Amino acid sequence: ARQLRIRNVGGLVICDFIDMRYRRNQRRVLDTLKEAMKEDSAKCTILGMSEFGLVEMTRQRTRESLIQTLFTHCPYCSGKGIIKNFESTSIEIERALTKLMALNNEINIELVTHPQMHDYLSKRDKENYERIAKKLKGEIAFKSNDELHLNGFEFYSLADGQKIEW
Repeated sequence: ARQLRIRNVGGLVICDFIDMRYRRNQRRVLDTLKEAMKEDSAKCTILGMSEFGLVEMTRQRTRESLIQTLFTHCPYCSGKGIIKNFESTSIEIERALTKLMALNNEINIELVTHPQMHDYLSKRDKENYERIAKKLKGEIAFKSNDELHLNGFEFYSLADGQKIEW
């Protein structure tokens, strides 16, 4: 009961108690739980214990949960808990590179990525990017910047060092 209040657990709550042989022990546990929940200012409804030792209850949430109070959404994944893998980012870079070189007549480009992405590209896709640049009569250089997000990448002109918006 105390943990439910501290953590501000609300909604449908299932408590899994250890198996008890005797019905009277189950009743004592249930009575103790009901007594402890009387101190709670939130509205609670406690059902009986099932044959598996589960107690179903509902509890009204009275404020934001501890997680909502102490944390905010991740700026990288927007709270999803996931970001693109290197392969997906590499495909995105390839498309952007091709578009940039073909449509904007930018043919000499420096690609800047996070160091981990840079390592991935060096091992897997660097030669492919160089082929694309050569096919479009251009040149590509590679650089890393640890201030970039893992999925982030930027293009710069090799001619004047200006960032290229794509």
